[in-house]
Amino acid sequence: MKKNGIVMVIALIGFLFPLFGADLELDQSDLAVIQDPKGAGYHFYIRKKTDIASILMTETTKDPQKRLDNFAYRDSEYNSINGDEKRILNGKELDTRGKRLYSLIDSTPEQDTPLGEAFHIWVPYIIYYGYEWDRHGEVQVLDGTFFNIRAFEKPYADYTGSFSDNPFVLRVTQKTIKEKNEPAFSTPATDAFSELARLSGNKLIYSDTVDGIMPAIEVILTPKKHKKLDAVFVIDATESMKDDIQKIRELLADSLNKVLPKYDSYRIGLVLYKDYYDDFLTKTATDFTSDINRFSAALRGFSVFGGRDIPEAVYEGIDAGLDLEWRTDKDTDRKLILIGDAPPHARPQGSITKEAVMDAAKSKDVKLFPIILPHNKTY
Repeated sequence: MKKNGIVMVIALIGFLFPLFGADLELDQSDLAVIQDPKGAGYHFYIRKKTDIASILMTETTKDPQKRLDNFAYRDSEYNSINGDEKRILNGKELDTRGKRLYSLIDSTPEQDTPLGEAFHIWVPYIIYYGYEWDRHGEVQVLDGTFFNIRAFEKPYADYTGSFSDNPFVLRVTQKTIKEKNEPAFSTPATDAFSELARLSGNKLIYSDTVDGIMPAIEVILTPKKHKKLDAVFVIDATESMKDDIQKIRELLADSLNKVLPKYDSYRIGLVLYKDYYDDFLTKTATDFTSDINRFSAALRGFSVFGGRDIPEAVYEGIDAGLDLEWRTDKDTDRKLILIGDAPPHARPQGSITKEAVMDAAKSKDVKLFPIILPHNKTY
């Protein structure tokens, strides 16, 4: 994360930020953001300063003509972190639970946080602003999203005291936070991968380690009734997969050499995917080949980095794999093996959706075999 570099000139000093009044300013060192794979979003921690009694997340921009409101962001669902927080507007407490208006607000700082005493807000991947009878919409919170932390002198985001806007741009990585806990599977990824497996008539394969998925891959690729095979590996190539891909590079060739010669004819391909705005969205590392050495060279021939926010271009990766030149005869098994640790975006950019890729897989008679690996917390 870094401050967005805008120099803010506050004209209404006496109202928004008295010259010798409350210190309601925040900078980069006052914020910490942790991506939690078990949930679908981010933990925002904002340092508790002496003069700040509450914080509220809002839109960053304001209408220069001052004809439009600067709306607060909210969650569509209750969460235990902020769901019970009070909010006062126009001197009255809002009926947040009754009207399902779960503002991204906190007036009750926690002691044990990465910043010491700090406010704590859960920010889901999709947040909302406005109302149906007025300007309204949703924002998908990704790396590069602009947001504003409004700091208040009074609790409950009460505008009868001083307040100050602190605009930031979200910058996250997939650098792992080392923890002693058991490996954690991303809940959104588990849900999405399970649905892909179900729609192909399969079950999601879990493994705490890459070593554990090799027997599963061998079972998937072992001939059943057909003696010809087309198989494509579609692999997440972002930062969180770095150690996993290193292991895959070490182990996969042995498994392939064990099972593929059992076919009269086989072809394997490799497609990589990352995320929007990375060095690539998807890449065909190798088209179909019967040369395991060529496949292994392609598997070693790319750098693993990027990704930033946890969701990745999963559907786009599957789409790229399905776009290869598959054999169409009835004697060929067609299998796509998806390996990753992160979910697809809640709102994919463009026309490539779950429904689109499953329709394409069905039309080409390609079966999907998703394999999920653990994803630790990142920052």
